[in-house]
Amino acid sequence: MEREFGSKNFPIWLVGDSNPESWANVLNYPLDPRHPARHNIWTPILDGIQEQVFLADGRRVATDQLYARNAVQDKGEKPSDTEIAWQPGLLKEVRDFARLLTLYTPKLVFTFGAFAFEFARRSLKENPEGKTNGWTTKRLGQEFQQRVEHFDPEEINIFPLLHVSIARGRFLQSHNYFTGREGGNYFDYVAKEIAPLLLEHQLSLPIWVQQTKAAGPRTGKTTTTKAVDPKTGKTMIVEIENDKLAQLNDEFRAKEIPKRKLNRMIDNLALSADAKAFIASLLDKTLRVGRFVLKIGKWIVEIMFDIKNQYPKTTVGLVLGAIVSYLVSPIPILGWSLGPVVASILVFFGLKDDFMDRWRNQAIDRKIREAIRPFDVLKGTA
Repeated sequence: MEREFGSKNFPIWLVGDSNPESWANVLNYPLDPRHPARHNIWTPILDGIQEQVFLADGRRVATDQLYARNAVQDKGEKPSDTEIAWQPGLLKEVRDFARLLTLYTPKLVFTFGAFAFEFARRSLKENPEGKTNGWTTKRLGQEFQQRVEHFDPEEINIFPLLHVSIARGRFLQSHNYFTGREGGNYFDYVAKEIAPLLLEHQLSLPIWVQQTKAAGPRTGKTTTTKAVDPKTGKTMIVEIENDKLAQLNDEFRAKEIPKRKLNRMIDNLALSADAKAFIASLLDKTLRVGRFVLKIGKWIVEIMFDIKNQYPKTTVGLVLGAIVSYLVSPIPILGWSLGPVVASILVFFGLKDDFMDRWRNQAIDRKIREAIRPFDVLKGTA
């Protein structure tokens, strides 16, 4: 069996436990797709990720480039479950893997099982060093969640996953313990946590299948969607060019602020806890137009902070209210999504219904209108 497979330059690495004793001389490389272990521990997660990123943005991860290896080749090199001081031969493997990490700096390293996780931790000199049996399924699940929350696309991020425990007799308990909830689905849970990270940092992660121009999403065709005419209140059909929807997505991605950073910025606002929670909830508000999922809420919050930074004395409530009001009225398809947001803004920020009539700062008004101009493509044609 080869020591490794795939491209070390690819940002996603898979690290297994050790070569399967009975098949080491038969299989070609670690996590060989002909061996059932790969499909027990990785394939369901990958399928879930692929579905999530495709539905959200029409993308797929280029799986042919995935780098895969085992922590050690010989199972006999593994320490006992209670051993903290590892043997010299195993420590050399740790140092060798550490050099690879330093040289190639993968962004997501998925480890399968307790030993592979501890092996990767030691390669990055994470402390304290632990016993393999200390990494229970529950603890691995907690570590996974913490590492999702603290993901940094500029650093090497280790994500612990399960190995044989998810395919053996106590597999149902493994689902529950890792996800932290009764009846949890480990595979869906991991996919739904990882997919948003990949999408949020898609511009800095070269992991995607490259489409040809003929097969690409920008076909020049249109998408039709329902909307509410703000004057008559009747349902109407709006047609929008796919090229323009793609351009809108690209324009905001180019200056996108990571969600975690936005949450920190929200936490630092001098607002009530309820008002902060309301703004944070906008980060997850999306609008599906055909195959496009537009992060409308997140974009609005980004614009709000941009305006607030330019005009520090302006209140958050007024800026947010103005942005949403200017979007809802002229763009019918935003009415269903953002209409209720206007009412919530009035409540959380103590504004009156006529607050827009009393809006007097023309400089800020111009800045807001300029910032939301890209949304004009959503007007489409009725």
